[in-house]
Amino acid sequence: RSHLRRRLALATALLLGLALCLAGLGLTVFWPEVHMFKLRNMTDQHALLSACRALMADLKGTEEDYYAGGMDSDGPLRSVTSLPHEIRELGPGIVFVRKNRVSITFGGGFFHWALLAYAEGQEEEPRWKGHEQRCTKLMEGLWLEHD
Repeated sequence: RSHLRRRLALATALLLGLALCLAGLGLTVFWPEVHMFKLRNMTDQHALLSACRALMADLKGTEEDYYAGGMDSDGPLRSVTSLPHEIRELGPGIVFVRKNRVSITFGGGFFHWALLAYAEGQEEEPRWKGHEQRCTKLMEGLWLEHD
């Protein structure tokens, strides 16, 4: 009887472990789609574009600014906590600010997506060679790139 209980406990543990692994894989695979849905449909895109354009306007000379999530540094990478609320609330990984464009990146590895905000009159269609269909125009001056 104890031998049967051990086998049953082992089988239960294996099934539970498999279920947790599959759930984790599902979250990993579907999280980018959920997040991109929120960016497309539940984000105040006008406020976001205004916040990005304010960051571009604050650049001095030819410098570029970089912000990274989870970092607190005075070096080239500054913490995203110093960014405007409209950008911070999106939970970006890295934000690149240039004179004519702000790139707000999410994910990493096999699941990467980014919002591209352009300065007034500076918009260009983003293109990943051979993957043009993966760029979606959200509004004038704001694009979503994904792989």
